[in-house]
Amino acid sequence: MRADVEEQGQAATAVAPRRVSMRDVARAAGVSLTAVQLVAAGKPGWATIRGPVRLGHTRVGLLAGPRKYRSLVDRQEGYLDALTEYGIPVEQALMSPPTHHAGGQKGYQQMPHLLGLPQPPTAVVAISDKTAFGALEALKERGLRIPQDMALVSIDDVAESAHTMPPLTTVNVPRAEMGAEAVRRLLALLRQEAPR
Repeated sequence: MRADVEEQGQAATAVAPRRVSMRDVARAAGVSLTAVQLVAAGKPGWATIRGPVRLGHTRVGLLAGPRKYRSLVDRQEGYLDALTEYGIPVEQALMSPPTHHAGGQKGYQQMPHLLGLPQPPTAVVAISDKTAFGALEALKERGLRIPQDMALVSIDDVAESAHTMPPLTTVNVPRAEMGAEAVRRLLALLRQEAPR
């Protein structure tokens, strides 16, 4: 593996100082910028809305993550884009701000905000499975059943999500495939621009 990285690194060093944007990747791949952005990370956020909306939910809350992580920001933007696409009004009150707690404690601490609203959501999107684990515990403590009383959808599809009770509905993020595709597109772009 190290040899592959070094070999690829030598090919890339001719143009290393140039920053490659999503627009450059889209142009090199011959696809729309929107397609590249969806694949980059926002698509999971967008995909989490489909299920609840198809089941009739129009008040879909979000357990947001820290804005310092681009992948979590992209997921939140995907959530917002999907609401807009489905014609569902964006309500700031339905987006529980992140907490400073670690792991599943985030969702556990965020869920009471949504449950305490005068009109709580009927479905909640957790920004990650770890956040959803805490949210699930908070819902159980209040005697709420998933999915009968509250739909809960998450993003990541970590192994533990299959072992919660009930099993967590989660959107898979194919990290390995996304990384491989990004490298293929980047190398294609670099080959196009390398001095001949």
